[in-house]
Amino acid sequence: MPSMIRSFADHIVAWRRILAAYAANADRMTAAEFLRDELEGFVEQALQLKGQQENQQSLKQETTRGIREVMRAGQETARRIRNHARSMLGNRSERLAAFQILPLRDRKVRRGQPDVETPSEPPTAENPPEEPGPGPE
Repeated sequence: MPSMIRSFADHIVAWRRILAAYAANADRMTAAEFLRDELEGFVEQALQLKGQQENQQSLKQETTRGIREVMRAGQETARRIRNHARSMLGNRSERLAAFQILPLRDRKVRRGQPDVETPSEPPTAENPPEEPGPGPE
């Protein structure tokens, strides 16, 4: 039967049964009284530690909930500051980069690279490709 004991509650129940059996046979087992006292101490200590563990789990959950609330509030405040900076500095100000905002910039035309026109229809026998003719002179 002791090999079937796996959970905390199973151990406590088994230990309490042993203590009850000891109390029923205390007159015959006086030599093991120090073991009874030791087992009673372990039962009390285990129950106290289990209570602490449960309390810490609930505190952990509360702390996690608090962290989430603070993170949400912080994100909202950061968003509001960014929006305020955008409205005060303008959408094109390079100072927005300090607030982790990309400023609006003009599109730059790349120089030195000719625009390549894509043919609308692939060349066929009916539609031969255009031959480059003589260029402007």
